[in-house]
Amino acid sequence: MPINVGDITTFITYVPSSGLTAPNNVQITESNGESVISWGNVEHASQYDIQALNSSGVWVSILITDALSVVLDGVLSWVIYGKNQP
Repeated sequence: MPINVGDITTFITYVPSSGLTAPNNVQITESNGESVISWGNVEHASQYDIQALNSSGVWVSILITDALSVVLDGVLSWVIYGKNQP
């Protein structure tokens, strides 16, 4: 929720007490050396943290986006997981 006072804008994040749900309808399409990952909107989510499981078994962030899809160079050979960011 943005609050404007003069030239200053402050944002207050709303996180429901039940937490945020995982995105639904996650799809990965691979074509021409690119991977497109898309997912359904999550109510109250303002950003999505795109993560992958690395070779050490640790989840690492690839990027954070406010979009409902991303295009990654290279065909995915690892597992993708989308986590909501408040």
